[in-house]
Amino acid sequence: MKEKLAKVYGDGVEGAIRGAKAKDKPLHLFEYRLYGISTHHGSIYGGHYVAHVRHGDSWYYASDSSVSKESLSDALRSEAYVLFYERIWE
Repeated sequence: MKEKLAKVYGDGVEGAIRGAKAKDKPLHLFEYRLYGISTHHGSIYGGHYVAHVRHGDSWYYASDSSVSKESLSDALRSEAYVLFYERIWE
């Protein structure tokens, strides 16, 4: 049986990916944090994209020419099309 290359830990907002152990190297732990969500409203023939973006500790909803502050729970309730993560370097 083939060994998995990585295991993911976390709640989707913050978490970690632990890589498989190489022969002479220790396990690597890569921590990540969600910083953006892209959503699409409409059909495959047309529609509109909006973004939910983290800046510091705050979340914002952006649609064309308007930006408004929102909560993390509002952002997480959106129907995500693409999730954007950043690696946490410490």
